[in-house]
Amino acid sequence: MDRKSGLIDDSSRFNKVCPDGKKDKRGGTLCNIAGTRKYQNRILVFWTKRRTGIPRFFPVCSTIDIKINARDLAQNPKCYRIRAKNHAIESSV
Repeated sequence: MDRKSGLIDDSSRFNKVCPDGKKDKRGGTLCNIAGTRKYQNRILVFWTKRRTGIPRFFPVCSTIDIKINARDLAQNPKCYRIRAKNHAIESSV
């Protein structure tokens, strides 16, 4: 964890593009989550695509709707992936 920003950085295990270009059954690319940051009622999720960092906020209530534990996502981002096409978070475990 970066003490200054509070960002949990997991970029050391990250490839320059989405994870080896892995396609799922639906044809979408699943990207590893590079880091997260927890706010009061939302979570900031970072992933990279073509060497560009992409941030996106997810409200805690929306993570509950898709059956993702928001606290676990914030503490263990390497256990999750994000679908590049529609920005949907999925468990990789």
